[in-house]
Amino acid sequence: MELRFRRSDGSYRWVLCHTRLKLDKDGAPAALVGGLVDIEARKEVEAQEMDRLATLERFQQLTVGRELKMVELKKEIGRLRSLVHQDGDQDGEEQ
Repeated sequence: MELRFRRSDGSYRWVLCHTRLKLDKDGAPAALVGGLVDIEARKEVEAQEMDRLATLERFQQLTVGRELKMVELKKEIGRLRSLVHQDGDQDGEEQ
C-alpha cells in the first residue's frame, strides 16, 4: 500500500508499506510484520509524466479541433462553389 507520511519537519514523504501476517505453529495470527520503502522519487517522476500526458492531451484536442474545423470549412467551400456554379449556369441561360 502506498502511503504519504508527514515528517517531523512538517514535510510529506511517499512510502510503500509492505506487510505480512505471521502465523504461529497452529496457523493462528501471531504478528504483523512489515516495512517501509521510500518512493518519493518515483512519485515525482509519475507526477511529471502525468503533466506531460495532460499537455499531450490538450495538444491532441487542439489539433483534432482544428482538423474538424478544416473539414467543416472544406464542406462550406464546396457548398459555396456549387452555388456559384448554379448561379453561373442560370445567368448563361438568360442570355
